[in-house]
Amino acid sequence: PPLRDNASADADDDGKAEGGAEAEAWPDKETKDDKDGKAKGGKPAKSGKGGKGGKAGKAGAEAAEATEAEAPPLVRSWIPADGAELNGDDVAIAEAALGALALLCIHKEMREKMREPFSARAPPPGDAEETDDATSETGSTLATVVSLLERGVPSKLQRAAASALAAACHNGDKASASEAVALGAVTHLQRLARTERAGRASGGGDRTGTGGAAVEGVSESSAIARAALVDICRAFPSGQLWYTGELPMTLPTGDDFYAVTSDVPLSDLRALAELPVTPNAPTVLLVRDADAEFNALVEQARTALSPAALGTGSAVSALAKLVSDAMGGVIGYDEYEKMDFAPEAQALMEQHGSRVIPLAQLRTGGARERALLFKALADRCGLLATLATGRNVRGAHAYHSWNVVASDGELAVVDLLHTPGATFKLGSDQARRYQRIDEFAFSSLCSEGPVFEMPSKEYRARVRAHLLGDQRSIAAAM
Repeated sequence: PPLRDNASADADDDGKAEGGAEAEAWPDKETKDDKDGKAKGGKPAKSGKGGKGGKAGKAGAEAAEATEAEAPPLVRSWIPADGAELNGDDVAIAEAALGALALLCIHKEMREKMREPFSARAPPPGDAEETDDATSETGSTLATVVSLLERGVPSKLQRAAASALAAACHNGDKASASEAVALGAVTHLQRLARTERAGRASGGGDRTGTGGAAVEGVSESSAIARAALVDICRAFPSGQLWYTGELPMTLPTGDDFYAVTSDVPLSDLRALAELPVTPNAPTVLLVRDADAEFNALVEQARTALSPAALGTGSAVSALAKLVSDAMGGVIGYDEYEKMDFAPEAQALMEQHGSRVIPLAQLRTGGARERALLFKALADRCGLLATLATGRNVRGAHAYHSWNVVASDGELAVVDLLHTPGATFKLGSDQARRYQRIDEFAFSSLCSEGPVFEMPSKEYRARVRAHLLGDQRSIAAAM
């Protein structure tokens, strides 16, 4: 049954005293139609069966739906606007309310209500005086949940808020995830996800030094925060690329897709556009269908790729060459590490007064820009392709990216830089070299051999002896 507050219980007692019948704020028992259905149908009415009993059962179901529609405001009234001011029983009540809210979020309608401005229906627990305006609007329920992730809020409430946030964004609810990002939820969740490491580093206690019992709580907070991060970021493509470093073939970029590098905190597009433009600042690349330059490239790609050729090497090669031509042409391995693409990006940022720049306005681009453009065009032409980014954020391989395609029945990495249109079987030495797998941040790109080579037995023995600190073993290995 829906959650009932103390005011409802008082009303029940008053109702019994005055008329002998319970007064209920929420219909969590049989309705009159349900009782009629039992009397006329002989047994509890089921929806769609039993004649008049079925109609009564349907009426009962409609009443239940109406109750569920009113439940979020009731639950919301038990969630405080400032969790730092609560303690004791109030924390337990708010924690239970957040748990109820998480359960309600399995319904799409409930998630929509969480994004709507909240109309206060009742005073929060512990308030002695009722407000004059019983329907005054405050921020959305989702905003209140995010505020409970802030520092100073009891850890129980933080964990419950993270769980409710994960439920609100579960099953790919893009609208809720986007609003949560705009409210700064990702920054709070990242901090909570790091508390486990901090707790272990301090010797197993929590911030208050209460010892072993707190370690479990810290670990639980970290796990719940990471789960919420996953649910938020996977709900929309921009977040997934930022968090996991990859977009699968089945997830298209879509309109207003923006690529944020992993060393920049994830936020909504408006907040990212307000970041200060500084020299060598990481750019936020925007893919917008309304951009004339991008539309022109989409038309060229659709002309070059016939629907019958999709999934073949010829279609992949044609699109790769188009992307290469749009981004400055062929760049050899020996030239790539000397190329500097920053000046053009810096000029565009200063021109727009923002770090967010339209991708298609670039006339030169490296691996990151080309891979994103290839993925965006492939999505709009029906060609299956992934987008992946490397782990380095500095050096010659900073923000290196690549695409994997299904070409002639096998997965392959497509070359957009050095031999545009060529494909390398996924896992091969050529593919690993293009992907810069296992490369150091400042290692050279000019090596012609395989990227990953096992060190010799003698070298391994020297390293092992050095790590063990045995000078005699070092001398013997030499």
